[in-house]
Amino acid sequence: MNEVRMLAADGVTEFNLIAEDTNQWGQDFGSEDPRRLADLLHSMNEVPEIRRISLLTATPRTFQTS
Repeated sequence: MNEVRMLAADGVTEFNLIAEDTNQWGQDFGSEDPRRLADLLHSMNEVPEIRRISLLTATPRTFQTS
């Protein structure tokens, strides 16, 4: 989020989140860490300069909303 805020302050308004399986973001933090993709998207959505967030290469069967 530090990088997102910095880029947004520099004028970036669109972010593309790309990975082999993007919706698995946060799984490597461990089961005790609650951060997951939905948390990242909510945090990014709170940055007023961001106009668009694109999520690429997601696998719906493994998507977790909480």
